[in-house]
Amino acid sequence: MATKINYFANKGMFIEDLVDKTIFYYLDNKICFIEKRYMPIKIIKRKNDLIEGKLLKKSYVDYFGLIKSKFVSFETKQTDNDYFLLNQIKDHQLNHLKDISLYGGIAFVILHFYNSEATFLIPYCIIEQWVANNIKKVDLTYLKKCLNDNKVFNLEIIFPGILNIYDVVDKKIIS
Repeated sequence: MATKINYFANKGMFIEDLVDKTIFYYLDNKICFIEKRYMPIKIIKRKNDLIEGKLLKKSYVDYFGLIKSKFVSFETKQTDNDYFLLNQIKDHQLNHLKDISLYGGIAFVILHFYNSEATFLIPYCIIEQWVANNIKKVDLTYLKKCLNDNKVFNLEIIFPGILNIYDVVDKKIIS
């Protein structure tokens, strides 16, 4: 019996997989420390390969760590469209990013446009402005214009499977 493979089954995880490979590379090469935050789940029942669990509380954002002694915290999002709906960043995530920013940390969202293969690092302060101005969605064209104003930053693959997160944070945000 032939096994069917769905190549698009996990495309929603593409950006997280890319960031995971990046942070492992950074750690292995002693560049910086970034860790994935896992969801707080209590296992209720286990039977063979099936696990039933209960979400204990809402998780904050996907990643946290240190870049050049600065605390960083960020969320990853991805869209199949040429726009991104801001309501996909949940209130508890926005509040977390706001707190990190308030206390001097570096807070941002990494947004990947799957069909265009474009990835952006968007500082929390920009997202906060969009929310305050009641902007509901941002499109790819608008984000490309924001690159010229240094409001958002382009992330590129600099090595197979490695994003230039460290370089962008170091040169564009910390400096």
